[in-house]
Amino acid sequence: MRISLKTSSHKSGTGNTCQPPRMSSSSDQVKHAPKFVCRDLSLLRCIPLFVLLMACQLPPEELQGRVVKVIDGDTIEVLQGKTKTRVRLYAIDAPERGQDFYNQSKQFLASQVAGQTVRVVANRVDRWKRVVGDVYLQDGTHINAQMIAEGWAWHFIRYSNSAALGRLEDLARQQRKGLWRQSRAVAPWEFREQKRQKKE
Repeated sequence: MRISLKTSSHKSGTGNTCQPPRMSSSSDQVKHAPKFVCRDLSLLRCIPLFVLLMACQLPPEELQGRVVKVIDGDTIEVLQGKTKTRVRLYAIDAPERGQDFYNQSKQFLASQVAGQTVRVVANRVDRWKRVVGDVYLQDGTHINAQMIAEGWAWHFIRYSNSAALGRLEDLARQQRKGLWRQSRAVAPWEFREQKRQKKE
């Protein structure tokens, strides 16, 4: 089953990014965020430093390229021309290395996107310099939603309040799909917190 759906706005305020965008006919294209141009350099002194730093972190609005690597169940690498961009799928959280179903989640994502041309609608750039965004196949399939619907990722409610994604997770749980075969599946964010506490 291919998932293509619209979801409600999320917490970061970027709007309805889960609506499948139209695929461009030409490959490996990117639209960059508008560049800041200042003709009077003295004006830069009036701009707070944090504003300038935030401007440097703006992701491209969208990018299109071929998936050349699947890192895990929620992270891929997209080749665009000669540039590789690491993309973290927005609004989902997949099992961490060392967790049950880590390999299965990664393998399912690879079965969907490996070698495929995808379109990424960017949300932001995270602290690891990854573009966080919604990933779509050429036929409009929303991969983020697909991972949740097939039971290989959680809806990451810390960053998304999408009712549609929440319903997909509920349905996957009810049907015991993917990792929901395990009655007491541990969410990745809980797993990471447990690891952090052990180190302290």
